[in-house]
This record gives sequence, structure tokens and C-alpha cells, in this order.
Amino acid sequence: MNNRAEHLYHFPLYSFHRFFTYFLRYAKKHAIEISQKYGGIWLYYWLDMIWCNVRYGAMDSRDYLLFEFYRKSAKERNSYLTKRRYFRLIRTFNYGVFSKMLAKDFVNKEYAEFVHRNWMKVTAQTSKEEIIEFISNNKDVIIKPLNSEQGHGIFTITYSDIFKINNFLENRKGEYLIEERLENHPALAKINSSSLNTIRAYTLIDKWGKIHILACYLRVGLEDTDVDNWGSGGVGYHINEQLGVVDCYGRDKKGNPYLNHPSSGELMIGFQIPNYLEMIDFVKSVASKQPWARFCGLDIAVLPKGFALVEINFPGGHDFLQAFGRGFYDVFKQLY
Repeated sequence: MNNRAEHLYHFPLYSFHRFFTYFLRYAKKHAIEISQKYGGIWLYYWLDMIWCNVRYGAMDSRDYLLFEFYRKSAKERNSYLTKRRYFRLIRTFNYGVFSKMLAKDFVNKEYAEFVHRNWMKVTAQTSKEEIIEFISNNKDVIIKPLNSEQGHGIFTITYSDIFKINNFLENRKGEYLIEERLENHPALAKINSSSLNTIRAYTLIDKWGKIHILACYLRVGLEDTDVDNWGSGGVGYHINEQLGVVDCYGRDKKGNPYLNHPSSGELMIGFQIPNYLEMIDFVKSVASKQPWARFCGLDIAVLPKGFALVEINFPGGHDFLQAFGRGFYDVFKQLY
């Protein structure tokens, strides 16, 4: 059983243990940060966090901080898919499907027509010779622990890096995917060339079977990093749904704003996503593959020619989706 699936599916809607853990360990720290940045008494923000937990389901202070509840009205707060509401949504999923979709190798098989790269699954039974042969044939690969989240534990290896290959072979634990490394479109490589910079497209199949693209974001890694994930220090940028351009400043997971990308200095507002309309068609094709995967965060690579599905996050997550000033709770109430 996938540990992440079990954790999410059985997450308690109300947990006194988690309540006290988050509010005693994190909330005071976050309340002080807000007080120092915007003024006011930290105790007010701390009590307001507790209220938002009770009233809106912001089950820890990170919802309050990320969605900037400290500056929002009651109506605005109520428009957000908070953590408690998100876990209630998860409980409506088919658990068998839910568990399968969290397995990266299952997704690569099920969506093979969109993956567009070579890959192999590594288990305890996989020989060193098989791994070396795969790396030799593909020259530049990326290695992903099967149970990793937010880009943690992911790294790249080239065939010429003998030390790194031997270190992986001698110290590997658990299961991995090894994949041929994809190449950025030149426009995306210019922002940061060390990471594969992807589009996160949130898709929702409504109760009538229609596909909706809720939002798209460009994710860009930092200099000398292998991944663009928000949880690993990357920066996200909202994409205007009609024009396909970045239309506001970027944000990292701590909420820091970036007008220019912090590594390359590229001005990001107005950045045009290459072949945007074709990418939207690609996203819809991926989303329509399995109608039971109703709420997904699709990670799409824009290549020099065409596109590739990098990963499917099922369910799509509630934090990055709503980190740029818009809540989606009303959308789910209406369409899901």
C-alpha cells in the first residue's frame, strides 16, 4: 500500500494531536512573522489562526500564511479550499484508483503515449548491470525515489560521472524510477538551465464529464538545482489563461515575491509560454485519458519540439493552486 495514499485517505478531519502540534509549534512563529512584517500584535494573529481553523478548516497555520488570511475578509477566506476541505474531497475518491495514481511507475505505464522518454523501475532485485546499461544507453538521466514528494531526493546522473553512479549503486534503498532526462525549450532554459522547468496545469473533470483547466503555472528551479518543485525552493508564476503569458510576480513556498527570477535575473512578467495553445490541447488530451482521475495537477515539459508528461499529481493539491490570490472552493462546490 502506498504510504502517502494511506496517510491522505485516512487523514482525520479533526485531530487534536495535529491541532496542538501545529498551533503550539508553528502558529506562534508564523504569527510573529506576520506581526513583524505588517504590524499588529502577534497574539491577535495567533487567535485568528485558531478561528480560521474552526470556521474555514485552515487546519494549520500554513494555510493562514500562504493564502494571506491575515489580510482577507470573511467572504474571501470562505472561498478557499483549505486543508480540511481538501481532505474531505479526497475521501470522495475511489481508494483503489487513488492509490494507483500515486505510483509514478503506474502513471508512466498508463499514460505511455504522453511520456515521450525512456524509463525503468529499479527495485532491490534490479541488477547493477541493468542500471548501468540503462544509464549508458541514455547518457543523461534523472533518478526519482518512488515515494518522494515535492522533488525531494531527486538527482541527475550523466554516464561520465562514474563516482556518482557507483555511489547510487552502493547506497540505493527502496525503489526508484530512472528516466531519460528531458530537454527544456530554449526559452525556458534561458530562465534556469540546470532544472527541467515545467508547467503545472490543474485539471478538473466535472460531474457532467467536462474537462476544466482551473489554472496553469510555470515552475522554475534555482541555479544548480535539478528540480523546479515549489517544495524544493523553486519559484512559481501564474499564467494568464487566455494569453499564455506570466501576468504577475512569482512566489516561492514561503510567500516571497519575485519580479525577476532570482537565479538568472530574467524579468518574468510578460514571459510567453512557447506554443501555449498546443500545450493546452496536450493537457486536455492527458486529462481525458482516465475520466476517473478527476482532479489532477499535471506537470508538463515544454520541449524544443512538442511536450511530455513529467508527472501526475493526483489529487492536485490545494496549496500551490491557490497561492496566487484566488480561492477555488466555490468552483469545487459547483462542479465536483
